[in-house]
Amino acid sequence: IQQVIDFLIIAFCIFCVVRMINKIKDKANEKELAAKAEADAAAKKAADEKAAALGIPGAVVLQDTDVLAGKKIGCSICYKGDEWCAALAAGLEALGAYYGVDSMVCEDGDLNDETQTKQVENMIANNVDIIMCDPTTPDGCSVALNKAVDAGIPIIIYDGAWAEGAEKAETTVTWDQKATGTITGEYFVEYIKANCGGKATVVELTNAVSTHCQERFIGLHEVFDAATDCEITILDKFDSQGNRETAANAISAIVQPYDFVISDVDNGAQGAVAAYGDMVILDFSGTDGDFQFSGEVRAE
Repeated sequence: IQQVIDFLIIAFCIFCVVRMINKIKDKANEKELAAKAEADAAAKKAADEKAAALGIPGAVVLQDTDVLAGKKIGCSICYKGDEWCAALAAGLEALGAYYGVDSMVCEDGDLNDETQTKQVENMIANNVDIIMCDPTTPDGCSVALNKAVDAGIPIIIYDGAWAEGAEKAETTVTWDQKATGTITGEYFVEYIKANCGGKATVVELTNAVSTHCQERFIGLHEVFDAATDCEITILDKFDSQGNRETAANAISAIVQPYDFVISDVDNGAQGAVAAYGDMVILDFSGTDGDFQFSGEVRAE
């Protein structure tokens, strides 16, 4: 019996020692986890402050990586004269700075294939690690982009499209331009049915050099052609060239009556508003602050 009691006492002592050791370990783990949580919170705060200082919106999901640090990235965008494109270019440069990219500048292609071709060729000559390109037209700078591929430089196409991109680009980030026109057309048809008895006379402002914009009007016209229960008359079409002043001059010169102006690009619409200050803007983009609204007519 004494041996059994001794054994139980020893076992209990060992249990107490083990329990004490585990508590010590737990406390150490708690301290380690707390320290890690504090370090993570501090790192996130620093990252958020850095992003805010660069003008990166809080909604942008940023990654904790240094994979781009020190890399040289060449970037060309189709046209900085367009506010949306200018904002996109600024955003790319800000993200480049955030991730430690070495001297990333988004160059203005100025809606000119030759300009973008020269830009890409200069990027190759400067031994960039990556090329990002928003082509004005799908084929416009293909020769230069192919030279980059031959030189082993990865190509990322964004916003626009490269005719050989599916085969040769690392990736393409864009949206369906034709669908943009289709959605616009569907909205417009429903609007004139509800508000204009299904009849409307329209002036179109295009940006003819841009295939992005051409595709939007293709989608739009397909919807118009299918709307047999509406009477939509295209009074005239003008090439705004993506320029507000050109668009304003075109609208100012119209003498025949019309009901609506449809533009495939922001600068065209803003030019129309400049020409006709009382114009009511129908905007279904859901983005505040794009225009000064005269009638506050919006369909979100």
